[in-house]
Amino acid sequence: MIDDILGNFQHWFMDDLNSEFSEMDTKLQPEIEIKIPSDLTNKLSHWFNQCSELAHSLSKENQELGEHIVTGLSTIDKRRLLPGFRLAFVGEFSRGKSYLINRLLNRNIVPEGALPTTATLTSIVAGLEEKMEIRTGGKIEIRSLEETSWQDLLATDEAGSDQEIFAGVRISLNHEWLRFLDIEIIDTPGAGDLSERRANLVSDILNQCDAAVLLVSATSPFSMTEAAFLEQEVIGRHVPRIMVTISKLDLINANERGKLIDNITHKIQQISPHIPVISTYPIDDNLQSENDCLTAIITEIESLVNQGERRIWRSRQVSQQLIDWLNQLIEISQDMISSIHLNIEEKKQYLRQARNDIDRANITWDNLQLELEQRRLQRNKQIYQTLTANKEEMLENLQFELQRTPDLKLWWERDLPFRLRRELTILSRKSESFLLKFLGQDVEWLQNEVARIFNTHLKQQVFTPLENTGVEFQLEDQNITDLQKYRLFTRIGSTAAMIVGSILGGPIGMAASTGVLLFLKQYLSQELETQRELLSEELNRVVDISIDEYSQQISQRLRQLYQRIIDDMETEQATWKSAKKAALNVDLFSNTDEHNLQEIIQKSLILQQQITAALSI
Repeated sequence: MIDDILGNFQHWFMDDLNSEFSEMDTKLQPEIEIKIPSDLTNKLSHWFNQCSELAHSLSKENQELGEHIVTGLSTIDKRRLLPGFRLAFVGEFSRGKSYLINRLLNRNIVPEGALPTTATLTSIVAGLEEKMEIRTGGKIEIRSLEETSWQDLLATDEAGSDQEIFAGVRISLNHEWLRFLDIEIIDTPGAGDLSERRANLVSDILNQCDAAVLLVSATSPFSMTEAAFLEQEVIGRHVPRIMVTISKLDLINANERGKLIDNITHKIQQISPHIPVISTYPIDDNLQSENDCLTAIITEIESLVNQGERRIWRSRQVSQQLIDWLNQLIEISQDMISSIHLNIEEKKQYLRQARNDIDRANITWDNLQLELEQRRLQRNKQIYQTLTANKEEMLENLQFELQRTPDLKLWWERDLPFRLRRELTILSRKSESFLLKFLGQDVEWLQNEVARIFNTHLKQQVFTPLENTGVEFQLEDQNITDLQKYRLFTRIGSTAAMIVGSILGGPIGMAASTGVLLFLKQYLSQELETQRELLSEELNRVVDISIDEYSQQISQRLRQLYQRIIDDMETEQATWKSAKKAALNVDLFSNTDEHNLQEIIQKSLILQQQITAALSI
């Protein structure tokens, strides 16, 4: 569980933050660049229609196999219909996140209030049927879009008492702007909320976002916790695009608004000069209106969306999956044609071979997962070695802070967790290129193994249809190539920033032990230098624990990513397995039309070539 360190962080010196934030901005710039390929989204609908016609033609020959192939196509289609851009609204509670979202949508969709209101992550997407989906413990409950539907989902009940609700809310809204932008808007719980689990929800979702809007209030302009949140949780998690919006400017005297906005903008530019700052309320009521400010925010959001890459990589991911699906369709059709000309003895041999193939496939997937797990453990070990190799530098920085702080107890309780978190964020940056390199290599290895063992064409032909992708896995000392990057991003359907952020972003733990706090109190009456010496010795142990906890988090996230990759590939092989199982029915391929099957194969090959050619652009 990620500790809510930012909520505890109250004590910091502004001059230190200014210089260090400036340094962090340089270190947090993206290191992995790749030429953005063409967006194939507009072609997908036509390709899916053609695939549906082919699946329907196969169903005419054999309904059982047709159903299998349609199921595989439906799985791919669901990914195609996901929004192409994810935008999170974040900030401490009572900053106006929900209010701004309602204004942008011109409807009262999410609840608003002075107290912490939203206790859940609320996703808003375009849909023809307007509804709320409440997901709790694997169950889905459908509700209407009414105010009463939120009553048990708020952070506080009617009496104002906290209530712990951990559900996901997905709202489908018939909204042209959402549909036009192909966007998913996420309203998050307040980052300053006392609930640690709610803060964790915000941290985790930021790993998966294309952009974030940070709301800050003019009545408490850009506090130290907000500065730390922007640095650690937004920039530190590799959110590619960020904007800051200032709310409640109408509560500030008109003569002071300009100076206040300049002050907030100056603080933010010290963290990163690339973050735009926009107010929800005009500086001068005579020159601007609230609608003008809202238009400026909408324009900036649309600009963020236009810069997004998720849609592009997802379109290429779906396109490649269609190629794989067509290959399965071709293989099934070829098997059906072959069976027409088999005599009884040959058909028996064919059925024996089908049984053997199924058994071999099951064993193969087990072995591939074991091999991939060994690779993951090796990668995690290498990242751990990178972190520990920089331990002395990290300790030196912390020891320096410890030696100069006038209040040891305050530093240990409040500043140290933040410092540990920040130092590990900096160290993790040194593993980014390495992380993407071995992910690219491992994905390539897995694809080649699947292609070799199952005799399929899962090798992703990104540049030209004739490209040879068979390589030996002896790449440890080489940098990740552009081709490997293309394959990796296409396979996962994401960008380098989101892949790296989801694995390396957000160290957990990093808190000094209670035992040390008691130990410190016990020696509180001793000389200050004696206390420093005792804590200096303990600091080494705390750093070791923090590195171990962070490494465990990385290991867990790597495991999840690798499992998702192999699950996707296994899903792509599901139709192949189903066809083999169906082949065990001796009369399966009776009364088939060879001419129709040949036509299915020919059309599939032509469509494959079209999609492959589009992927090469």
